[in-house]
Amino acid sequence: MQGGHARRGFAAALLPALALAATIVTPGTTRAADELGTQVLDGEARAATVADLDGDGANELIRVVDEDGTGRVVEAWQSGDDGWTRLGRAALRRLDKSGVDQGRVGGEDANAVIVWRLEGRPRVLVLARWGSPAADCCLSVFELVARPGSIELEPRRAEGDAALLVQAVDVDGDGSDELILSQPFFGDGLGEIEVLRWDGDAFRSVLVEDDPDGLGQIYAADTDGVAGDDLVLGPTAAGDLRRISWVDGQPSVEVASLDFDQQGYISGIADGALVMTLPDELRILRWPRGEQPATIATRDGLDYPYAGIAGTGSRAVLAVQDSSDPRSILAPLTVYDLELRELGEMTPAPTAVRLAEVFDQQSASSRAWQRWLHPYIGPIPGADPRATEGYAWLGTMVSPGDDGGYVVTPIAPMAGLWPIGRVGPDDGWMALSSGYVSVGGPATLYGGVASSRFGRTTLVPVDHLLQAVDAAATIELRNAAEVGEPVDGVTPLLAHGDGFGLVITAPPGSWAAAWNQRTVNEVTIEEASTLLDFPAPRPGNEDENQPVDAWVIVASPDGRAVVSEWEGSFVRTPPALTVAGRTDGLSFSATVEGTVGQHAQVIVDGLPVAVDRSGRFRASVGAWPWPHGVEIIARDLVGNEVVDRVEVVGPFDYRGLPWAALLVAATVAAGATMFVRIPRLRTVNGLDLGDGRLEELDPIDAADVLGR
Repeated sequence: MQGGHARRGFAAALLPALALAATIVTPGTTRAADELGTQVLDGEARAATVADLDGDGANELIRVVDEDGTGRVVEAWQSGDDGWTRLGRAALRRLDKSGVDQGRVGGEDANAVIVWRLEGRPRVLVLARWGSPAADCCLSVFELVARPGSIELEPRRAEGDAALLVQAVDVDGDGSDELILSQPFFGDGLGEIEVLRWDGDAFRSVLVEDDPDGLGQIYAADTDGVAGDDLVLGPTAAGDLRRISWVDGQPSVEVASLDFDQQGYISGIADGALVMTLPDELRILRWPRGEQPATIATRDGLDYPYAGIAGTGSRAVLAVQDSSDPRSILAPLTVYDLELRELGEMTPAPTAVRLAEVFDQQSASSRAWQRWLHPYIGPIPGADPRATEGYAWLGTMVSPGDDGGYVVTPIAPMAGLWPIGRVGPDDGWMALSSGYVSVGGPATLYGGVASSRFGRTTLVPVDHLLQAVDAAATIELRNAAEVGEPVDGVTPLLAHGDGFGLVITAPPGSWAAAWNQRTVNEVTIEEASTLLDFPAPRPGNEDENQPVDAWVIVASPDGRAVVSEWEGSFVRTPPALTVAGRTDGLSFSATVEGTVGQHAQVIVDGLPVAVDRSGRFRASVGAWPWPHGVEIIARDLVGNEVVDRVEVVGPFDYRGLPWAALLVAATVAAGATMFVRIPRLRTVNGLDLGDGRLEELDPIDAADVLGR
């Protein structure tokens, strides 16, 4: 092998070594619906719900958004021939208890939007809170009213202190909801609950209940079989439950002591029964009015089981997970009826599982996330946000069956999204939010519920939501190549020594989150595609390869996701190459052969040649009677290459003959030839030699002499 040299190959454009800082693009206008009908609304919602504002039988979407940094506005969206359009918007104001305007609701203020029923008809209340949670001056209540072509916020007077949680519950069964204000986590263990009833002029306080031990959880449902929703509080650390219900128009408080060895909690209320989670069992309790709770079913051998409730009434089923698994979110989910009879198990969607694994892995490593991209796990609301149609878990949904069993339906993973409720004609759309919206529970009234870059609202056709299809996204590698099949979701990768990039093509409004061993980079894809750079770490030795450990999640606006993860090397060294050439016997051709490192291609005399699994290669090239140089290039998949040259000659390679011996033999042969062929004197009869004296002789032609 003669004089090989190595060089580093670069792509047409060198990847810039950009730091992976978050790039956030806020849409300025509402995006039109895509080909599937999905529509992303502009702005970030701080609170949202669905309700039929105008009485046409179709729910509108109601939300609170920021308006160019000047304050909060309330919007209502409706479906029409031109897609989803804004019915109207109204500025949200601060009002003190006497109704005096204190200015616009600002960025640090808290909001809630809830459905409130008055004489059976759904209405929408918008609440704003500012100031200290302990102050009694800073809660404003408005009713959102639809007008022809617009909406208005009409103030509604309300007594009571500022609350952290608020919900609308019909406690007395008269068809009109009361407002339940609570602050179970404020103060030194002090909990307080206040019930406000509308009297036609204001929401008047009808009950204040304090608890020095803290209220714990607050559930609203009918648990005693009497018309009206009860308020169930607890259990406390001592195992006590408190229930507030209305008897003959007056509040009644009942306390029950649970004989639990260790404190548990209420997973939910189904068909009036309390679903209780204990350290090693799941228990179903019923609590008739005036009696102590009675256990009607139990399931032992479970470690703090979590029970999600799918459906309502006696047909409801429980989706239960055991928490003993270190990856409890991914633990098998078992379906039970309300008597805790096992009905079967659910199988998660592989894409959703991979999404959860990658997200949980990176979350556990204390890296900074700006967006929540975990697949949604929780209740799926219907047209009434307080009624659950099903329970979603990792790309599947369980709902009650007609025969007392259950039905499993594929559903989009809803990566980073929470369902708000069904909207539009025939309830054919699902409103989704990227911010916490308190589905089916108390609405939160405290600052920071939905911080900047959270709360985007998406409207997705339900038919599309209930399909097992992947996200419409592609990921193209630049200056890198996959070099094997995935193992446990991780694909082997070779990347250029200076770094590599990902070109992500996805529907506008999609999110992408990527990790490059150091930081998380999150972007919103506003156009058809975007580029994410993965610069390589700077090594102490510039010729030393560096490890690659990277992943990317691309989540489309409809909640579907694509997850890719790679491990491998940033390659800084050229591939190893050994090469030799030999002349084919009595032929104007020669053979070039050798070995090359893994994942490299070989080019001999300008033409690519095949390389077997062991790295061996062989090629035939033309050869001439004079030496001919052949260039061999070995190039890896990311452009690093090494070049070598060999010389070949044909039809036989005379350069390898024993020239010293041949020269001696030739010399001897030449001498022998000369000895044999030189003329000798001989006697000729009749020649007169004269008298021996010198005489002048005539010239003799040597040719004549030799020719005789």
